[in-house]
Amino acid sequence: INIEISDEVKNNEKEKLLLAFEKVKFELKRSESILSNQKFIENASTEKVNEERNKYENYQKQYKEIKEKLEKV
Repeated sequence: INIEISDEVKNNEKEKLLLAFEKVKFELKRSESILSNQKFIENASTEKVNEERNKYENYQKQYKEIKEKLEKV
């Protein structure tokens, strides 16, 4: 089955992906900044540091997934 997708739908999808990509890039940088702050590492609870590391890993995964989708659109 061959289904044609209109340019408008493709552009809307691309716009959504670009917005998500920019948000994830921002969060990735924010998380990197927090994790590179030695005072945060020293003063925050282990739970809080691990929580931020987990967020960072999730942002990395999202970044990669969105980037791959953008390359296909």
